[in-house]
Amino acid sequence: MSSPLTVALLGGGTVGASVAQLISESADDLTARIGRELKLTGIAVRDASKPRPGVDSNFLPKMLQALRHPAQTL
Repeated sequence: MSSPLTVALLGGGTVGASVAQLISESADDLTARIGRELKLTGIAVRDASKPRPGVDSNFLPKMLQALRHPAQTL
């Protein structure tokens, strides 16, 4: 299998959280459809301390760190 297709989301509100949840819950189906694993690497939000149901909070600090240091890759 080829390398994963990495995805970062801008926004963790209703739509962003739903997309993150869809990527997580439908990983096998999405992999079959696109021919590659789809890997969520981060989510940019204004307030990382705000609860976001369905979103793994580990994605939030990674994206914030990358935004502060644009030369860094995830």
